[in-house]
Amino acid sequence: MAASQILSGKRIVVIEDEPSIKMYVEAALKDAGAGIAVSFDRKIDAAVLDVKIGDGVSSAPIAMTLEQRRVPFLFYTGHADSVTASLRSRWPGCKILPKPLPAHELVNAVAALLSPDARTSLNGR
Repeated sequence: MAASQILSGKRIVVIEDEPSIKMYVEAALKDAGAGIAVSFDRKIDAAVLDVKIGDGVSSAPIAMTLEQRRVPFLFYTGHADSVTASLRSRWPGCKILPKPLPAHELVNAVAALLSPDARTSLNGR
């Protein structure tokens, strides 16, 4: 499979409160062949979560829902240094990516979430 289509057929949800960053992430995922899910109502394969959404609201409840549904996710945050310890204590194996990040690194991290090895040890559990 061509690297540009590494996420072909996958539906990814992006939870991000900054419109320009959301557009960047979604464009990178689309360029890699992914479909962007706009809600959790339909099947999703993975998620990219900002840690703080809106007025400092945590995305942890969303991560807990994804965990219960066994949907792999990663955190993409500008607060990586200040929140890493608390995220690691709750989700020991979860990827935490710092903003900004080159598109290909973000795409590769999402693709790694969907690999057979990652699926069997969903988010380190």
